[in-house]
Amino acid sequence: MHLKRSLFANEIIAEFLPPVRPSNRVVILCDGLPSVPGKAQVVRWFSKKGYWCFNLRYRGTWESLGNFLDHDPTQDVLDLIDSLPGGFRTIWSEEDFQVEPDFVAVVGASFGGAVALMASLDDRVQKVVALAPVIDWTDESEDEPMDWFANVIRQGYGGAITFRDEDWGRLSRGEFFQPAAHIDQLDPHKLFIVHAQDDRVVHIGPTLELLKRTGCKGKVLKRGGHLSSRIVTKWPLSRQVQKFLS
Repeated sequence: MHLKRSLFANEIIAEFLPPVRPSNRVVILCDGLPSVPGKAQVVRWFSKKGYWCFNLRYRGTWESLGNFLDHDPTQDVLDLIDSLPGGFRTIWSEEDFQVEPDFVAVVGASFGGAVALMASLDDRVQKVVALAPVIDWTDESEDEPMDWFANVIRQGYGGAITFRDEDWGRLSRGEFFQPAAHIDQLDPHKLFIVHAQDDRVVHIGPTLELLKRTGCKGKVLKRGGHLSSRIVTKWPLSRQVQKFLS
């Protein structure tokens, strides 16, 4: 089945599928940075498990309008949630849909993992699965220091992801969109965090500290590198994710 596409809050493009059986349970899938949008496998998996699954493009990235990082990207998730009860129309086939969510989960990897953690602070989000999440933007990895990373995005993805130097600087200094600043506000019952010890892109140290301080559900893998959201569809983690969300 081809993914459907719609515009939310007049700026945010998201691909989605309805559940294979009637449900008002919603999963919002948040990409990493600069992850190329291509999560059809994951969207289909959640659809088959009985969820509406939306894979959004953050404002100012890829097909979405607006400006990237001039605001906390968590707001894009919350604006999508706000849009669902009012209805939305697919762009190609002009089908109309409406969802009154009775359950909302946010699933994200890397940058998207940070979005998921921050979204958990909102009462409308009941569960979060964060894979190799960025927790502290000031904890730079040797493989991808922030200045180098900004240049890679500009040179390799300049037509798809644009941002101002001052906004990237605020992010690098941890002045906004900083999960580490909100650890004591996180609800451990909402969180399931997965990270691999051999991740060279996002250090596991801040994740271990978050797990210790919050006591939330977590899984530390010996190997796996920098995890992608596709891992939630693979056994045995898929079974654990299903159990956590249900």
